[in-house]
Amino acid sequence: MIIKDCKIPLKIDMLESLVRRLSPGHVRHPSINEDIKKIRAGYKGEYRVFHLLKALPQKDYLLFHDIRLCGSPFSFQMDILIPTPFFLLIVEVKNMAGEILFDNTFNQLIRINPDGKTEAFDDPILQVSRQRMHLLDWLKTKNINNLPVETLVVSTHSSTIIRAANKELKGKVIRKDRILLQIAEF
Repeated sequence: MIIKDCKIPLKIDMLESLVRRLSPGHVRHPSINEDIKKIRAGYKGEYRVFHLLKALPQKDYLLFHDIRLCGSPFSFQMDILIPTPFFLLIVEVKNMAGEILFDNTFNQLIRINPDGKTEAFDDPILQVSRQRMHLLDWLKTKNINNLPVETLVVSTHSSTIIRAANKELKGKVIRKDRILLQIAEF
């Protein structure tokens, strides 16, 4: 059952409104447009996964998109949270084109764009592990203990090539089309 649906982030509307108010030659124009592009790409990836998750039996699965919980000492955000009768699942969505390499030596995600440009990003596996830790702490404050919390990093771009130096990532990082099978295995 969908509790918090997948909706276009308000930040996109806010940034688009800001761009319309700036003069075309404003120095911040390119960076704001780049921010809009990144947020929109992230939303598209989350939407693709959320659409697949709608096939889960409504009586057994709840779906929360872009949920923020107030923890101690700060809040934390999850792309998708799926409570089930047996476990909680945190899904971190990555919608990146090109080739991505999970570098566990330096805990980073390296992307080689289709144009050959190389970029480094924070490690989504560490990110989802932190979210899991925060969620377990949050559950303790609600006197909920011993509830298993699983995590997944889901790649949604159909042309992405996923590489990892560490074979232990199998089952932790998946393509979007495998998500229902992975949830069944949990």
